[in-house]
Amino acid sequence: MTDRPSETYRDVELPSEVTEQLRAAFGLPESPTTLGEWVTVTSRVADELGLTVEMDALCTAEASRHRATIEGETRHFHCVLDALVVPFLLQTDGPISIRSESPVSGTAVEIQAGRDTLTVEPQDAVMSFGAATDVDAPATDEFDLSLAHERFCPYANAFPTETEYEEWAVRTDAITTAFPIEIGYQLARHVPDSDLPTST
Repeated sequence: MTDRPSETYRDVELPSEVTEQLRAAFGLPESPTTLGEWVTVTSRVADELGLTVEMDALCTAEASRHRATIEGETRHFHCVLDALVVPFLLQTDGPISIRSESPVSGTAVEIQAGRDTLTVEPQDAVMSFGAATDVDAPATDEFDLSLAHERFCPYANAFPTETEYEEWAVRTDAITTAFPIEIGYQLARHVPDSDLPTST
């Protein structure tokens, strides 16, 4: 279990190929080189556009591999990152149960996430982060929320092992990287504070 998580996510470096895809997907003015820079740059874009993060703004679905159970109600999300954001948008007495199934094997990663606590099973689970290559889409330097999440959300997944992530990465139509769920949790913790754009 992790208590009172740090901000080590800020220093996590992103491969140059991933940073360029994120810049293109979100129409950012520059390519972020770390997760901390991604939060800073996207926060600035969100502020300029007047975007805020609330439960109703998260990218939900009728059914998906990513779901969070909130006081007995289960909600489905298009990506594991949005599910990880939920504890930081709600005032709840205890942790929220998050279940995310690997797109490779269907193996579930089980997460108990509170505002200050995190438990992950299996402990070595990782999540992917990146964006579609989307070679047929027109290039743009302007932020398009629907296009951004079409390129981003399907590629934020959880995997029980890094080996399984690597198996998925070589065959997916995106450029991605992976990091421990703990890092994704830290990132999600700062999404509401930074007004990082999420899905509609």
